[in-house]
Order: sequence, then structure tokens, then C-alpha cells
Amino acid sequence: MVKIHLSWPFVAAVPALVFFDREYRLTVMFLSALIHEAGHIFAMAYRKIPIESVCLGICGANINYGKNRLTSYSDDIFIALMGAAFNFAAIGAAMAADRLWDVNCDFFIGVNTLFGVFNLVPVLPLDGGRAFYAAIAKLFSENAAFLILKILGTVAGVLGCCIGVLLLIKSKGNFTLLLISSAVLTANLSDTG
Repeated sequence: MVKIHLSWPFVAAVPALVFFDREYRLTVMFLSALIHEAGHIFAMAYRKIPIESVCLGICGANINYGKNRLTSYSDDIFIALMGAAFNFAAIGAAMAADRLWDVNCDFFIGVNTLFGVFNLVPVLPLDGGRAFYAAIAKLFSENAAFLILKILGTVAGVLGCCIGVLLLIKSKGNFTLLLISSAVLTANLSDTG
């Protein structure tokens, strides 16, 4: 039986969605994240990989495979890419709804595009990095995959931080890219593999 844990930021975010999200923007972002995580869970169920626990957090879900780790690099690639695939499928459904019922799904489409594309960036800890790691490890070795991803993540983190500082100065307060790049850089510099 799968154990589901809720982090305290996740629990705190739910009332915020209910009480403060008058334009439903946070709700759409939250729904897009759930769609993304549902893609990973679907992929694991499809490949018959048992899930021991799922911890829902404010930035996504941490899915623990427990004692029954992935059986192959192909499984890992498939599972990593299905999150973005579900976001892209949601975009297709929203575009169809937009045409059929004349509803404005632009924000939903934009957020799912951002979730899908951003998660495909080939740096750890993102899904693109996990898929890229598995592909390199399958072709060469885990050491080669670790080294290549460490270099890519560090370069992407430093470059993102530099662009993020420029964006922060130019936009007078937009620190999103700087924050995300700092997190990627920190994850790559602190991860010992």
C-alpha cells in the first residue's frame, strides 16, 4: 500500500489557494504540478514498478520506490519523461477545449508549457537530467553520466545565475531565474553522487 505524506508547506498552500487565489492562478499552477506528477505515477504503474511512498511538497512530489528500485535505465528514462508528456497532453486538451467551447485556457497552456519544457532541461535534479543521466549511464557508465551531468548542471547554474542577476537589475525585482539557477547550482555542487 502506498503511503502518502504531506509536507507542511503543502498543507499551508491549500488554504492559501482557497482564500487568496481570486484569479485561480495559483490553483492552475498547482493543478499543472499535479498533472506532471501524475505522469510519473502513471509511468511507474505502467511499468509495474511499486511505489512505497509519495511525499507531496510545495515544489512537487518526491516518489520513493523503496526496496524495489528501477529495473532498468529504460524504465528511468520513461518515468522521467512522462511528467512532461502529461503536461503536453494537458496542453492539447486545453487547446481542444478552447476551440470547442470558446474558453480562455491561455494561462493553463502557458503554465503547462513552462512545467513541461523546464523539467526537460538536462540538469539534475530535473527530469531531463534524470533521463539524460540514465541514457548516458546506459550507453557508457554511471561515472561518465555523473561527471557529464555535474559539469552541465554547474555550467547551467552559473550561467543562469549571471543572467538572473542581469534580469534582476533590468526588471527591478524579478529574481525568479536567479532563485531557480541558484537552486540548480547548489544541488549540483552539494551532490556527491
